[in-house]
Amino acid sequence: MNKLTIDTFLYVSDFELTTYRILDSLKNYTQEFNKNRLYPGLSELIELNLALKDVDDSNLNDIYIENYNRPSHSSENLMIETVEITDEYIEEVVNLIEWAKPLIREKIDEGKILYEFVKKNINIEEIGVADSCKEEGYILVPDNKFEAVQLLRYDITLTSNGKKQQRKLNTRFLQNIDKIYLDNAPQDTVMELFRDYADMPTSPTFICTTELDFPFSETILPVVKRKLMSRMAA
Repeated sequence: MNKLTIDTFLYVSDFELTTYRILDSLKNYTQEFNKNRLYPGLSELIELNLALKDVDDSNLNDIYIENYNRPSHSSENLMIETVEITDEYIEEVVNLIEWAKPLIREKIDEGKILYEFVKKNINIEEIGVADSCKEEGYILVPDNKFEAVQLLRYDITLTSNGKKQQRKLNTRFLQNIDKIYLDNAPQDTVMELFRDYADMPTSPTFICTTELDFPFSETILPVVKRKLMSRMAA
């Protein structure tokens, strides 16, 4: 799938072809959502919407100058050299952006509906030491498509996003567990894991349950991570 970025709109050699490319990409995002694959599509669309939000004819020249003077944007510099940044060109870029904004927001709304549905159908229960530090621990997440449960180690780190610092939940795969075994003997399974991972009894451990068999990496795990972060922040 062709990823839409702000460069799709800022560096255009053929505006008519670009509109078809945008429409085709937006159609692909819908197809991904229809296959219950949320990410990375939803994140890409939200990022694009934020990037385009404040772009207008009053600041486009500054954006082009900033990108041209930034060494890491050599491909953008080449694109600037192939098009003439005139008032007419800037007007067409602005018109392209204004045309696309409601279409992008429409796709974001489609993704959010799917996200809320998945979130509502995932339950998270904590086992082990409830008052322990939540910065590191374990998560058991079902992958129903393959009748398995993934045991993941997680840790929370601080990342910088411009002027803001954000908490990010990172995960590392440890092992697959047979879902039938976990369903039939949950206590035995947990006790066996406690023996395999020495710090697990004193670490926060979360068990996620859902009846959904949606794609694991593209939907289930990302929603679990966001829901768990919201729970910890509450």
